[in-house]
Amino acid sequence: MIDKRKIAIASAVIFLAAGTTFAAEFAAPTKDGDPNVTISASETHKNLYVVGANVTANGKIEGDLFAAGGMVSVIGDVAEDLNVGGGSLSISGQVGGDARIAGGNITISSPIGGDLLVAGGNISITEKSSIGGDLVVGGGNVILDAPVKGNLTAGSGNITINSKVEGNVKIYTSGGGKNQGMVVFGPKAEVLGKITHQGPREAIIKDGAKVSGINFTLRAGRSGTRALVGFLTVAFLIKLIAWFLAGLVLLKYRKNGLVKIAQSVKEKPWENLALGLGGLVVIPIIAILLLVTFVGYYIAAILAVWYVLLILFAGLIGAIVLGAWLMKLITKSENFVFTWQSLALGVVVLTVLKFIPILGWLVCFAVFLMAMGGLLRVAKEKWTDQNN
Repeated sequence: MIDKRKIAIASAVIFLAAGTTFAAEFAAPTKDGDPNVTISASETHKNLYVVGANVTANGKIEGDLFAAGGMVSVIGDVAEDLNVGGGSLSISGQVGGDARIAGGNITISSPIGGDLLVAGGNISITEKSSIGGDLVVGGGNVILDAPVKGNLTAGSGNITINSKVEGNVKIYTSGGGKNQGMVVFGPKAEVLGKITHQGPREAIIKDGAKVSGINFTLRAGRSGTRALVGFLTVAFLIKLIAWFLAGLVLLKYRKNGLVKIAQSVKEKPWENLALGLGGLVVIPIIAILLLVTFVGYYIAAILAVWYVLLILFAGLIGAIVLGAWLMKLITKSENFVFTWQSLALGVVVLTVLKFIPILGWLVCFAVFLMAMGGLLRVAKEKWTDQNN
C-alpha cells in the first residue's frame, strides 16, 4: 500500500511550489513569428518566467525571474532570486537574492545580494558586481574582479582573482596544456580566509596581492578534462534535441492520448501524483519478487523493460503537458495547446528548473510523477476497454 503520510508530505511540498508557479507571469514568443522577447523598462512583474531566442529583461521584477534563451540580457533589477540559462548571458541589473546562472559566455556586472552559483565556458564577474554571500563557480576561463563577502569555491581550467574575498577560498584546476590549469591572484586580490588549491601548477601571485599561506596539492594535468566537458555538453544538447524530436513524434501520432493525460492531470493532480509515486516504488518491488521466486523471471524481465520505458516516456510527457499548460496560460486559451512551440517551452522550462536546487528539483519531480500517474491511468483505461 502507498504510505498516505508520504503522499501528504509530497503533496504539501508540491502545493507550496505550485503556489509560486500559479502566481507567476509568463512571457514567450508570440504567434507573429518573432522568436525574441523583450520586457520593457516600463513593465513591473512579481514572479516572471520568460523564454525566447533572444530575451531582454529591462523591467522591474519584484519577486523571482526565470529566463532562458540563446542570448539573455537582464538589465532591470530583480528583487529576489535570479535563474538564467542560455548561450550568451549578460547580467547588469541588481539582484536582491541568490543568482543561479548557466550558459556559454557569461558576464555579470551588477550586485548580487545573496549567493551566486554560476557555470559556463567563459565567465567574467566584473568590478561593477559584488557577491553578498558565497560564490560557487565552474567554467573554462573565469575572471573574478568583484568582491565576495562569503566563501569562494571554484573549479575551472583557468581562473584569475583580482578582488577581495572575505571567506575561505577553494580552487580546483585542471588541464594538461601550457596555458591550462592556471590560477592567478592579481594586484587587487585580497583573501582574508584560508586558501586551498589543487591543480597541475602552483598559483601565480602578482605584486600587490594580499595572499599568503596557500595550501597547494599537486594534481597531474588531465588533458582529457576539456574533452570530457565538451563531450558532456554535446551529450546534453543531444538529449534536448532527442527529447524535442521524440516529442514531435508523440504530438503527431499520439496527440489524443496526450490530451487525455493532460486532462487527467488537470482534473485529478494529487491522485495522479500519488498513483505515479506508487508506480515508481511498487513496480520494481513486484519485479524483484517475481525474479526471486524464479518462476516469474520472464515476467520480471518484461516488467523491468516496461518500467524503464514508462520512466522515459513519463519524463517526456511531463515536458509536453507542462508546455501545453504554460502555453494555455500565455495564450489564455480554454484548452491545452499542443504545438511545437509548447513542446519547446516545456523542455526549456524543465531544463532551467533542474538548475534550481531543492525547489526546482521538487517541481520537476512533481511534474514527472503526475505525468507517470496520468500515463498509468490512461493505459489502465485502454486495457479495460480492450478487454471488455
